[in-house]
Amino acid sequence: MDISKTVSARQQATISALIQRFNHERLPRIQAMQRRVHQGERLGEMEILYMERVIRDLRRNQAKALGNPRFEALLSKVVALYVEVTDAALENERAFRQR
Repeated sequence: MDISKTVSARQQATISALIQRFNHERLPRIQAMQRRVHQGERLGEMEILYMERVIRDLRRNQAKALGNPRFEALLSKVVALYVEVTDAALENERAFRQR
């Protein structure tokens, strides 16, 4: 099934905007956090809140993009990054508290 025929132009524009915003604004910030936690640093409260907001925004827009392979790939990528960053941050926090 060709998704472009079943999704309105407005929905396509929304999906494109979401993907573009993530790739150009949010992804670089999350990748910076990822580098920091892999170096053993801890995340601050604002960074944790930011990650939660990114996930919340994607969930809110998920219904608009249901069935769109580009959005589903983005959602998968975000969830994987979120899990990786938060798992590493949790390990760093545990290590810090054991000192």
